[in-house]
Amino acid sequence: MPTRAIPVFLAITFLISWGIVGFYVLAPGLASSWFGEISGAHPLFFLATWAPAIAALVLVLSHA
Repeated sequence: MPTRAIPVFLAITFLISWGIVGFYVLAPGLASSWFGEISGAHPLFFLATWAPAIAALVLVLSHA
């Protein structure tokens, strides 16, 4: 894996996790009406917490 993949990994991780969390922070009423209340069992919670693994998988598959 090239060293230039590190900023890409960080960017993908940041965009996935903070995109979800930021939507719930900046527009809680809209986010809740679209996706429901966030909790530990919510699918978007799992997506946000698995963001580093998803970013890593995307990078590994793109460099294979």
